[in-house]
This record gives sequence, structure tokens and C-alpha cells, in this order.
Amino acid sequence: PLLQSILTTDIFIFFCILVKYTKNNNSNNHKQTFIDGFAGTGAVGLYFKNLKFNIIANDIQYYSFVVNKG
Repeated sequence: PLLQSILTTDIFIFFCILVKYTKNNNSNNHKQTFIDGFAGTGAVGLYFKNLKFNIIANDIQYYSFVVNKG
């Protein structure tokens, strides 16, 4: 139950960010966005960042936040 609660909260936060982003970016004058729902070490997000995408990264693990924020 605790893990399920944490996962549910993490998924909820991710979708709140996604909905907020979608509502605030309806113009055609912005870069494409890549959403990495399971960011881990950030390798996939970095690949798309190098292709000039905006990145939205999410992961349940705190280390992933630290690695991807840096």
C-alpha cells in the first residue's frame, strides 16, 4: 500500500505537469517537447535535448531528480 501510494502520487504529479504545460503552450512558436516519464539517469532526455527538444523528466527515485537537475 505505501509503494502504491507513492507511485500514484508520482504519476499524479507527472500528469499535472503535463496538463499545465499543454494548457500554457498552445502556440506554434515553441520547440517540440519530449516527455521522459521514467527519466532514470537522464540519458534518453539528454539525447532529445541535443536534438533541441524541450524536456519534461519524471521519476520516482530522488537520485534521478539530482542527476537530471544538474
